[in-house]
Amino acid sequence: MPTLHLTESVLSRRSSAHPVRTGWASPWVAALLMGTLTWGAQAQWVQYRFTDLDFQLTDGGGVGASVQCEVSGVAGAISHVMLSLDISGSWSGDLYAYLNLGGAHAVLLNRVGKTASNPFGYGDQGFQVGFDDSAVNGDIHQYRVTYSLDPPLSSTGALTGTWAPDGRTTDPDLVLDTDPRTATLGAFTGMNPNGLWTLFLADLVPGSVHTLQAWELSIRTESGPEPPVLRMARVAGGIEIRFIGKAGLTYQLETAPGLPAQSWRVLRTRTGDGGEIMIGPLSTQEATGFFRVQILPPDTEPDQPTLTILPVAGGIEFRFFGESGVAYRLEAAPRLPVEKWQVLETRTGEGVEIVLGPFATQQTTGFFRARAE
Repeated sequence: MPTLHLTESVLSRRSSAHPVRTGWASPWVAALLMGTLTWGAQAQWVQYRFTDLDFQLTDGGGVGASVQCEVSGVAGAISHVMLSLDISGSWSGDLYAYLNLGGAHAVLLNRVGKTASNPFGYGDQGFQVGFDDSAVNGDIHQYRVTYSLDPPLSSTGALTGTWAPDGRTTDPDLVLDTDPRTATLGAFTGMNPNGLWTLFLADLVPGSVHTLQAWELSIRTESGPEPPVLRMARVAGGIEIRFIGKAGLTYQLETAPGLPAQSWRVLRTRTGDGGEIMIGPLSTQEATGFFRVQILPPDTEPDQPTLTILPVAGGIEFRFFGESGVAYRLEAAPRLPVEKWQVLETRTGEGVEIVLGPFATQQTTGFFRARAE
């Protein structure tokens, strides 16, 4: 049975996503309910519920509670994460909260209601809510806008319902409703669920009191083939990546400039034949950052190639990576939506970059795409 630890932490003003630990408080052991719901042999939900906590957050100053739960023995990779919070209080716009596992995090609350015209956020009485990226209610930061200033509240004045996480990584002192939402629960997709999950909560403005009453973490996993182990080596022309590909499985090599990744960019796809797959050499600009290999579900088509368009002498040049033996069409259309795409040129890939052009100015007005035949 996992143990729930409540730790006093200080929210770093330099990074709104990571607290600076100042020391352990006495551990609290809470009631735990764990259940498993299975669909066939490949998907399951595991749920961890902690109740009757009655843990009061420090009022103001960014000193909060780091609530940690050790998850172990769960098979498969994460496909979906949901979370619920029960927090009583007197001014919801004071609160900041995130969920963390390893290098991934999701910002659940970031001063809800805080806008350029309302620097104090919403003044409701806490939360009895669920968090789900696909929630119909949408972004919790603007819940009074969503419900035309009349959101669903409990008898105590707490917000209820299921909402998408705030997702804004902006410093809580500066956050606004217009900031991008880049840290949602989708950050955990594809990860190993086993490890130390941390729920961090902080009351950032003095003058009101908030208490964590309960929380619940729900994790759905999908069992499937284990991702391959990547081996990287420097070679002439850049970097080469090798791994063993099982016969019939389609592998997609992806890259991101930093972690936690806001998005992964597809570099190459390959279908395994039971032997070693070699990808490369990747050029210097391609081979900077972090890499992973995803196994695509059966019957999933690999992504179509990404075009790079460059001005050159005589017009425009198009570049994209071409898989060996795959035929590609470079197509153009004068406007969107497209009634018909015109084929400009065809080429068969050889496992290297394809260069098409230069095309004269009159050929290069409009919209373009490269499609695998």
